[in-house]
Amino acid sequence: MTNVSPPHIDGYHHLRTLGRGSTATVHLYRQEGTGRHVAVKVSAGPADSATVNAFRAEANAMTRLSGHPYVLATYGMGVSDDGRDYIMLEYAPGGTLSNALRTRTLDVQEMLALGVKLASALATAHRAGIVHRDIKTSNVLFTARNAPALADFGVAAGAYDHMSTGYSLPWASPETLRSEGGGSEQADVYSLAAVLYASLVGMSPFEYGYHPRTAQQLTDSILLKPLPPIARADVPRSVYLILAAAMNRDADLRPSAFAFARELQRAQIELYGSVTPLRVDDADPYPANISRIRRERQAVLARNAVGERNRRHTRSGKQGKRTLAVLAMIAAPAVLVVLFAACIVPNADSAHSGTSIVTDSLPMPTDRSMEDSLTDAGAVPPVQRLAGTYVSATTVRFTWTNPSPRNGDAYMWSLESDSSAHTTHATELTVHAGNDARTCIQVSIVRVDRTVSEPSSACAVP
Repeated sequence: MTNVSPPHIDGYHHLRTLGRGSTATVHLYRQEGTGRHVAVKVSAGPADSATVNAFRAEANAMTRLSGHPYVLATYGMGVSDDGRDYIMLEYAPGGTLSNALRTRTLDVQEMLALGVKLASALATAHRAGIVHRDIKTSNVLFTARNAPALADFGVAAGAYDHMSTGYSLPWASPETLRSEGGGSEQADVYSLAAVLYASLVGMSPFEYGYHPRTAQQLTDSILLKPLPPIARADVPRSVYLILAAAMNRDADLRPSAFAFARELQRAQIELYGSVTPLRVDDADPYPANISRIRRERQAVLARNAVGERNRRHTRSGKQGKRTLAVLAMIAAPAVLVVLFAACIVPNADSAHSGTSIVTDSLPMPTDRSMEDSLTDAGAVPPVQRLAGTYVSATTVRFTWTNPSPRNGDAYMWSLESDSSAHTTHATELTVHAGNDARTCIQVSIVRVDRTVSEPSSACAVP
């Protein structure tokens, strides 16, 4: 017989019921003494061997992952006085992504950041040999820190979900629907990509594209029809293709969760010049080729800027040759700047001892109003006064200033000779000089919310 009443748990006071499924109910409790709120998932009846095994498997999986910032933390498990198993979980007061999407969809930048975080959690799980099996918008929760967290690894009932089917049809991969071993890492990647797609359109991909009226029609769409395009002008085709690759019908052609996260990071850098750190043990938080990707992005931005100027000049030419000539004269210095950035900077050198060559990828604000406008717009200003000096034949000291410091600011840096990214909380560092005639560095500000400034660059020569 199903029992949905809250069990007595020593040291905890029951507050309310959060959700019910066919096999479990989730209650909100407050810990006496500390006042901490916790979610307690309780089996629906006295524990038989299958239920005990399922609960222990979930508890063990989530305990192994609970140190990850984007996995719902697990505090413990036990058996109530009336014989029901329970798991004590972190309470996520922000609710689910499913609920959030009823109010608004995400923009591309928000989706990419969410994707890197969730793919980090999934990659960590897969490295530990844990498969989720039921990734969906209602299993993405938002914690008290407003951080997304994956919940319910390998279980039938979602923490705040009201139904349990073993898998959720709108998010299931084709091989899952064909009963070809849906409990796999590749199926998890498919479902995560479907969730990210939904964050842009407000519903699962094949419901969005084909409007099926029955479960069988939805199944047929997932099995037989192509992934529908996203009808949003602000979604680049490159982003759609990343999601499509992760939702390939052929499971063997999908990227791993780790590779998927790297692709999302690359899109962040190419589109916005910022990147969300990857949180996977023993892996660099940033792509090894971040400097090259950023240089490519800056080159594209520069070409686009010159192209837009040329288009404006062409249009203005209709107003008279004299106006065209004046505008062409104005455009000439901009072309020289682009040529300098593309041709001179990569080969910059100096004959003066102990000098630094500053080659910021974007013009730095020169007055306070510009800094304020950047801050008000949510952008992170680049570091200023970045310079390097050889302190010995083998070491170089770089220093810089933060034009708008905030609590928790860190700095991401990489050497030209070694594209690996590193972080520091100081505004100076000493590095080993390379074998080249110069030592060059890129530095970006990283906020607590993980937004990142455009990089500034400088080279020191002995």
